[in-house]
Amino acid sequence: MKFRVLIIAGFTIAAGLAAPINIVPYAGVGSSVVTFEDVIGTPFPGTTYGTLISGGLTFGERFSGQTLTFDGDLDVLDGTATGPLAVIAGEPGKSLSIGTDTGDNELYPYGPVGFPAPNGYGEGAWAALFPSDVSTLGFISAFGASEVFVSFFRADGSLISTVSAAGGAAVGFARQGAVRDIRGFSVYTNDPGGLSYDDIRSDLGAQVIPEPMTTLLFAVGLAAVAAMRMRKQETIGPQLLKK
Repeated sequence: MKFRVLIIAGFTIAAGLAAPINIVPYAGVGSSVVTFEDVIGTPFPGTTYGTLISGGLTFGERFSGQTLTFDGDLDVLDGTATGPLAVIAGEPGKSLSIGTDTGDNELYPYGPVGFPAPNGYGEGAWAALFPSDVSTLGFISAFGASEVFVSFFRADGSLISTVSAAGGAAVGFARQGAVRDIRGFSVYTNDPGGLSYDDIRSDLGAQVIPEPMTTLLFAVGLAAVAAMRMRKQETIGPQLLKK
């Protein structure tokens, strides 16, 4: 009974551990990269999309269940996504575009002003859905220097955390403890000039290495099972001899 209680308590503690998102160097977040070069892009005002698939990820304006409001010409995301996690498109001309204004394809989400207004280009929100869970990701944003607000979600739509980071830079994010349960993330900015986004990196497809806590609990569980079997054998053995 003591061993059984220990196992249950151990898994309860593990399930309750907080695992926030940390800002980390962009270069170390993984080798899987989405460049948007596999979709059609054109110079400003770009090629518009409702949703799109690039590099195995699915992109939209936001996740189903999230609410969209406006701060002047900027999109603002709030609320909790619904499960299973799924991206949805914005209104026509107010969702996504792929522009080639830097010489290669970049993502320019359109804000509430919409296509093809210059003050709508890059001022919108966007969301990306991975085909499987990751623990690290990052992206490059350009043409601005304000903030980006990034929300991270599990496959069931539950929110992991929302983090703000500097816009106009390369930024990386990692789950504390290397917990691998990020299925998607959404982004919006407060930059009045808007931002473009490119080179989305992640550890998608990387080998999963068990966390130290998970490994410890597994070892404790095996030891407990072995001890219970030994006690059972010690109890049954003398009874068989009596017979």
